[in-house]
Amino acid sequence: MSARGSPYPSGPPPPCKHHVAAGSNPLRRRSDWFESWFQRFLMLILVVGVPLTAVGAGLATYESTMRTVHAQTAQ
Repeated sequence: MSARGSPYPSGPPPPCKHHVAAGSNPLRRRSDWFESWFQRFLMLILVVGVPLTAVGAGLATYESTMRTVHAQTAQ
């Protein structure tokens, strides 16, 4: 067959119009599903936990410094 008459003259054929629904991959194991949700959980902890920890550390440092300043001014 000549390149001129070929439906795909160069490169791979276009993607198939038949799409598999999301989450219905038969090769996906239960452990893959668990790992995916665990990663999402860790990202949530990272996004929420790190700023809360930083604010808590900042407030603790501020309070400690203010106690020191009040103690020094009282003397």
